[in-house]
Amino acid sequence: MTEMPDNKKQQILAETGQDDNEKLMHTLELLDSYKITPPSGQDTAKLIALLKPVLKEQIPLLPVDKSQPLPEFCGRLNMLQLVQPQAMLLSKWFMAMCTIILMSGLALTNAVDGNTLLFLANASPVLGILTVLYEFRAKHSGVSELEAACPYSPAQLATARLIVVLGFDILLCLLATPAVSYWQERVLWQVITSWLGPLLLMLGIALAASLRLGIAGGCLVSAVAWIVQLATAKGASLFSILLPGQPVYFSDILGMVSGAVLILYSYKRWNISSQFTEDAFRDW
Repeated sequence: MTEMPDNKKQQILAETGQDDNEKLMHTLELLDSYKITPPSGQDTAKLIALLKPVLKEQIPLLPVDKSQPLPEFCGRLNMLQLVQPQAMLLSKWFMAMCTIILMSGLALTNAVDGNTLLFLANASPVLGILTVLYEFRAKHSGVSELEAACPYSPAQLATARLIVVLGFDILLCLLATPAVSYWQERVLWQVITSWLGPLLLMLGIALAASLRLGIAGGCLVSAVAWIVQLATAKGASLFSILLPGQPVYFSDILGMVSGAVLILYSYKRWNISSQFTEDAFRDW
């Protein structure tokens, strides 16, 4: 057994509230002298051979014939069933605060004769980024190992959370849409595209960047992109600068399509990464 440093022993005892327990410290010191012989390849093969019959009895396997639609259907059904517990990660106070802040901001903007349509279009990406950070907080709160022990794959968990994020953000913005449509005298579909385009685009940027930088880094990149858009396009879509002369709704639709492509790309990468992990474990 590898000898444990003294500071590590003190840390273990402190975490258990027994930092002044001399007996436990003596026990840890005795464990340092306990030598364990690493198992040989033959021993590992014997262990796997013994475990295989037990696992086959306890875990019902799905049909391996890919021509059968049952496995794919069950996978989708399990993922949809996973949405409900993932939705519970959005606490009531978080949803209430988001709703109060958004509705109060719209009411205040209208009270000072401001552009409520522009406010909603600029607030929706912020709402999306905050919801992603809150829903995917397990990635930076140190409980990823616990999630890895559950029967669902990381791709299924991420997809279920993405459905929750999109569902909450879109529902909240839809609640504000009739009022904005009335105040700004705009058609409902124009109001929807004005906030749905930036929302999907910034969510897509956050998720795509998170593949390399983690969820916090992806949200940071998305926030920077949103700030750059505010500074350069004065609240309008960046596509309106790249394509001058085009109608505003055309830029919003391009933002929707671009965001949807990035979200789909992130989803595919999650599945590829999950499949790679499963194949590696199966080969082992």
